[in-house]
Amino acid sequence: MVPRIAQGGSVAGTHLFGADDYVGGNGSSFITTSVNLGDALKERLYASVDELFFGQTNSGEFRNINPTGTAGGDIFNKQTLERASGFLTASSRASEISMLGLPRIAMWPIHRSVSRRTGFDSLINFCSILGAADNDYIFKRQLARDAANDINIPRNRALMNMLDQVMRRAVFPSATTNAGAGGTFDIKLGGNTNNRNSRQVLVEMFDYIRCTNLQDSYLVPANRANWPRYRVYWGDDPNDLTRPNMYDQRDTMESISGEHQYLTFTPGVVVNAAAGNPDNPFNDVALPGHGQVSATNWNIGGINYRGFGRTISISEIGLQFICTGDGQPDMYSWRIPQPGQDGFQIRTSIPGAGLNFRGPVNQALLNALDVAALPRNTIDSNSNFISGGRTALSISNEQNVYQVESMIPAG
Repeated sequence: MVPRIAQGGSVAGTHLFGADDYVGGNGSSFITTSVNLGDALKERLYASVDELFFGQTNSGEFRNINPTGTAGGDIFNKQTLERASGFLTASSRASEISMLGLPRIAMWPIHRSVSRRTGFDSLINFCSILGAADNDYIFKRQLARDAANDINIPRNRALMNMLDQVMRRAVFPSATTNAGAGGTFDIKLGGNTNNRNSRQVLVEMFDYIRCTNLQDSYLVPANRANWPRYRVYWGDDPNDLTRPNMYDQRDTMESISGEHQYLTFTPGVVVNAAAGNPDNPFNDVALPGHGQVSATNWNIGGINYRGFGRTISISEIGLQFICTGDGQPDMYSWRIPQPGQDGFQIRTSIPGAGLNFRGPVNQALLNALDVAALPRNTIDSNSNFISGGRTALSISNEQNVYQVESMIPAG
């Protein structure tokens, strides 16, 4: 890989592909630069690890040295390259089988339909095949919003069953010579017959691979003029319930067989024809479900094991308890927003209400309790104040009678 790597690109996603309103004062230094593929393709493949140290040009009888210096020093030199030679190779001879003698499974998803694969997908798929063309060791996907479809694709099911057998039957040696005979991953991860943790790990591994490369740009038309164009509407007009919204538009592009009008695994991006300037790419809108994958539901042995997918989920539920009438002064409440003079609390007074006012329910007075209050700056047990609004009402046992308790609570 090293000879064909060239400078440029997004620098690990830290640079923008184009200027936008948020570039600010950073200028063009934060805009990606194109990779010069022409120069990269001219690089030769290495015959040995030592080739990493030399360039492909020469000066007279001597070959030029590759520039390895940075502001912090050399990336590597002759000595460090020799020390790392045991971990480097110019031609990978890694086995296509695991330490158990079983085929390795590629960590890259491909679409079930060949027409929806890129050249890179086809290359990885070719590398995963052992023998016959249908004997591939790679997971396939088809429907992003279906929790059961992809895991039940016959080849996926067979691969998951193979991994389950490895977890349950392959015995690994113990960590030390005194730790016994070792055991299986199924035993190590724990659980019971009705809930095997090893199977939970497997379905999460499957979902991790399934959720990779959701929006492959090679499956999107390079010319925006060929993108779908919709007048973006989310359906929030109660007077126009029959107008197609973005969810309706998304559904018209999808098929239960997975042969959607968009080629990417999840819904793509459309041109917003309702925008003031539809040609501005920053006005483009993602269809509902863009980048969203339903968590896989794997049923095995009569038990359902759920992956994590890539979707919004509830991480925490909280209960908030608010005290609304404890008989104490409501310091800083909405009725008493600030302390009074000399540390006393500003209280509220109800006109016409005595210290222990009793009488038939007067709806007008009840309604006035939340608004018709006069501030008082002193604390006097004989004053007509209460500690809060309706929370200070005390309902009497007598029918249609209420009582206002406004005395300062003891203590």
